[in-house]
Amino acid sequence: IFSNAAGKRAAAAALEKIDKPAKKKRGGGGGFHFTPRPPPPNYGNKDIPKGDVTCLEGMKFVITGVLDSLEREEMAILCSQHGGQVVGSVSGKVTHAIIGEEAGATKMAKIRSMNITMMTEDELLEIIRLSAPQVAPAPEVDGPTSDGPPVSWMQGRPSAPQDVGTVSHEGIGTVSNSGIGAISNKGVGAVSNG
Repeated sequence: IFSNAAGKRAAAAALEKIDKPAKKKRGGGGGFHFTPRPPPPNYGNKDIPKGDVTCLEGMKFVITGVLDSLEREEMAILCSQHGGQVVGSVSGKVTHAIIGEEAGATKMAKIRSMNITMMTEDELLEIIRLSAPQVAPAPEVDGPTSDGPPVSWMQGRPSAPQDVGTVSHEGIGTVSNSGIGAISNKGVGAVSNG
């Protein structure tokens, strides 16, 4: 999901800031034993949206727990590709917490005490998805198609192509020589027969 050089650099920087595997205290002998986090339960089973590259701008995230379909590092890259920033610990600068299963109790208590907005992986993916430009389907219109105007338009008119000016399939076009106003296959413009 991350193909450009900037994304790879952001990933490397994010990996340096992401939490280490959960620390688990052992009885006797002192010290900590690192236990690897379990993989996301739905790893690779969700479509990762591409949204506006600034949709998370100004947001600073902390990730805790096991996410549903992405590793923390992947979520950090996704956030940075959309203008967000991911840090490894809760502070006054954090605006949002992405919460997964088995979230750390200490981190959760700090998130709650600082009134940081909490969200799931799915909620963040939806923010990104909704930021993507929405392309509305073109309404069905009795008008020109990629094959040319309907036969009914041609009746009583010269068949030479110069009778029809320019037609745009991208937005707004103008048919100039036949008394027809603006025509568009995307629903923008007007059609007149006079």
